[in-house]
Amino acid sequence: MSTNLSNEKTTLGNNQRKTRELQNRLEIINNLERDLRDLIELSRGIVERRRKFAEAERVKSTTIARLESKKIESQNLESTLAVSQSSSLTVRGGRYGN
Repeated sequence: MSTNLSNEKTTLGNNQRKTRELQNRLEIINNLERDLRDLIELSRGIVERRRKFAEAERVKSTTIARLESKKIESQNLESTLAVSQSSSLTVRGGRYGN
């Protein structure tokens, strides 16, 4: 009987130790699952930010191209205006202006 009781105590001790080990493993697994969910959510956020950044870059490039186009247009208009003003001064001050 005493041997039986001793064996039962040993088995109980082993089972309790195994239970603690398994509880620790389960806690670690739960923590890993939570971390994985957080990382997946973070990854989704990064993907969305990259999409928004790419869109902002596209808008920026389009705006820069428009600005350059407007600068060229403005230079052409200034050149046309200068030629027009020069022609007007020549007509007034030249042969026809006297």
